[in-house]
Amino acid sequence: MSGRMLLHDRRLEGNPPSIADNTYQVDANTSTRHMVDWVGTYARGRGGLDELIIMCHGYYDHLSFSGLQLGDSNLTITNGVLTTAWNPSIRKIYLYSCGAGDEGFMGPAESGRRFCSDLAGWTGANVYAADALQWYRLERSLMQRIFGTNQAGTINFRSWEGQVYRFSPEGTITAVTLAAQPTSR
Repeated sequence: MSGRMLLHDRRLEGNPPSIADNTYQVDANTSTRHMVDWVGTYARGRGGLDELIIMCHGYYDHLSFSGLQLGDSNLTITNGVLTTAWNPSIRKIYLYSCGAGDEGFMGPAESGRRFCSDLAGWTGANVYAADALQWYRLERSLMQRIFGTNQAGTINFRSWEGQVYRFSPEGTITAVTLAAQPTSR
């Protein structure tokens, strides 16, 4: 396996960074099922991927983690089984999303940790996610600022906020230390 893919939901403001061989941008009009199938098809066509980097909003409903804002129906515990289409083609998944690895206020059944553990099991990949809000900034080059191009700027998460966890396909959860967002392909 080799290569890296970035999956970006446009509702996370900014332009995706150039850190992957392929970037797939989705929004509320993209079928979640199609998105998952397309990622799986791309990964298999490459002989597998070392990394899938997901940049999107994580969200809560009534004080519990509800999922990732990806596509028209989002990616949640209730439909996450769709990601079995990625098994065994992806080795690592990084979730740059608020609270995706959070323990949750409503208990284990409603937590981001459960979602990440399930995602690791469905995909056969190690999933990396933090338990806190993730802050990023939009960076623009001097030329972009002078000439007004690329007004939104490029997403840069820099370092992780909170504790990062690795969720293994075997069901273990381990606190880890990771470097900042990748900066090159």
